Amino acid sequence: MSSNQQKTLPPSLAAYQSFSDAELAQALAKLAPNRVHESSWLKNLLCSLGFHRWHYPNLEGSIPPKEVRVCRWCPKVKVRGVLYGD
Repeated sequence: MSSNQQKTLPPSLAAYQSFSDAELAQALAKLAPNRVHESSWLKNLLCSLGFHRWHYPNLEGSIPPKEVRVCRWCPKVKVRGVLYGD
């Protein structure tokens, strides 16, 4: 899969429609694995300082429209501007 393609959630995730933002963030953190083990120390430092590499997963049709971002370098997930994760 090329880096330009977006991953889509499976149709079975329609159950996530009733999840709260915190529950959705926890589920997305498991579905969209981060690259902490592959990242360099500099990327880990940037994340700890709040400079994340946000990815916008394609959630169209799976959950109600929400602003969702997933960091590619750490387990942080941002839903509607609120940061969730370790």
